[in-house]
Amino acid sequence: MNNLKEYKFNELYQMDSGISTSKDQAGHGSPFVSFKDIYANPILPDDLTEKMNTSDNEQKKYSVKKGDIFLTRTSEVLDELAMSSVAVKDYPKATFSGFAKRLRPIQDNITYDKFMAFYLRSDYFRKIINTKAVMTLRASFNEKIFSYIKLLLPDYDTQVKIGDLFYEIECKIRNYYRNFLSMLSLRNPVKLTLLKAVRSGKKQGNVCKSYIIPAPLLYQHSYTKDILFYFFYFLS
Repeated sequence: MNNLKEYKFNELYQMDSGISTSKDQAGHGSPFVSFKDIYANPILPDDLTEKMNTSDNEQKKYSVKKGDIFLTRTSEVLDELAMSSVAVKDYPKATFSGFAKRLRPIQDNITYDKFMAFYLRSDYFRKIINTKAVMTLRASFNEKIFSYIKLLLPDYDTQVKIGDLFYEIECKIRNYYRNFLSMLSLRNPVKLTLLKAVRSGKKQGNVCKSYIIPAPLLYQHSYTKDILFYFFYFLS
């Protein structure tokens, strides 16, 4: 635990806003990172299913590159503000939603993308957001809040060990989920709907009471007890 070092978030990343689009642009064109993609996935999906008709200049300005962090910029409740998703590869021609902020790394040896994907979903970081954000009619993540946030991080090599481990688990969960959905869609469409509610990031509530959700999927949406710090101790 003594190996953790404090950094200002805005000294590690540059923050930019997303693209403003019209209804006519939606549904065709180039890949698009939507609010839903960010909210439901600590790591962006391999394939972006949503499309947006964008120009070459827009694709350059609102690009999606390896290492980028995307945060939801507004929410009706603090608990859902600044939910994160990280790109672990480049997405050619892709752009991202105006309802999100993009944090692009301005260093290459302090943060590791796969580690940050899970770090930013931990209870530790969620508590930081809840204490820094201001709630009026809607909670909002902006430059001022960004400048206040400080991160406690292990050294880069430790981040690689943790990030690669969690990424391997995440990949196995995604494969499990795809296989499970295929089986469930054939046997019980009602349970399929309930499972998708959990997968989409919605509150579990009565869903968990009415159907036993597979443990790996609940794990994917919890990241609780600051488990990352447990790994800091044993891997450092």
